[in-house]
Amino acid sequence: VGIIILSIGSRDLNSLFFTDLYNNAKKINPFWLKISFAFLFVGLGTKVGVAPIHAWLPDAHSEAPSPASAMLSGTLLNSALLGLIRVHEIFIKAGEQHFSNFFFLVTGFLSLFVSSVFIVRTKNYKRMLAYSSIENMGILFIGISLGKYGIFAAMLHTLSHSFAKATLFLTSGNILYLFKSKKFDDVKGLINVDSKTGWLWVISALAIMGMPPFPIFISKFFITVALWKAGLSWLAILFFLFLVIISFGMFSSVYNMTFGDKADNKTESAPTWNAYVPQVALLLILLLIGINMPDFVSNLINNAANFLK
Repeated sequence: VGIIILSIGSRDLNSLFFTDLYNNAKKINPFWLKISFAFLFVGLGTKVGVAPIHAWLPDAHSEAPSPASAMLSGTLLNSALLGLIRVHEIFIKAGEQHFSNFFFLVTGFLSLFVSSVFIVRTKNYKRMLAYSSIENMGILFIGISLGKYGIFAAMLHTLSHSFAKATLFLTSGNILYLFKSKKFDDVKGLINVDSKTGWLWVISALAIMGMPPFPIFISKFFITVALWKAGLSWLAILFFLFLVIISFGMFSSVYNMTFGDKADNKTESAPTWNAYVPQVALLLILLLIGINMPDFVSNLINNAANFLK
């Protein structure tokens, strides 16, 4: 529907290729452009998993195999986000970015609110990771709605979140193998059952929460600065408070699972070495980006950010 409405507003153009839309953005009827964006935002935003169109995400992640969840969170959400970014670029070229920026900013903060409420209430660690994905997609939306620093931070956050969330979902697969349960109450004393999985679980959680030296700390800091520089200091404070609530809720659950008294239920023996290698590799990449970002990674992020400046 959004594409059909967009075609109505751009009936003077020869095609709906993005290059034609960008080059002739000022010729598109602003009224139809805004109406089409509302439909495109709902359609693609549902795939991104932002609130209030996020209901499928916790259900899908909690039931999908852990490798599939890692792929869903690391690639599918970003692919849909790319579609929204391409549409957002039309608004920038047309000089109507204040309209799309408002959508991104409001939806981003709504996603943080929903995540902060449910991440402290859920009893399922895979659903917890799903709500973390909603939070991080909300952070991306907020970054996109801001200027230079926010856009750069959003691109860095996209890359960092993909790696960090993949480590968490893959490690959750190890936990499910060991305890045969997705409930917090059934998973206790993980560090005593399988110390490698336990430490991977804790370190991956710290990475996704944005603890230094992981790069998510940089992206969250830049977005906070961008909010402040945009004259939205009260939103910067609200942003920080949401992050604190979500991080507290998530890490308290991770800590209790890992270091709590061992549960009475029977556990499997530790998995083989190949169940740890992908997570270790991804965490090392994250540390490299956070401590000393390679030039090719910096150029990649800058090129992506320049697309929206």
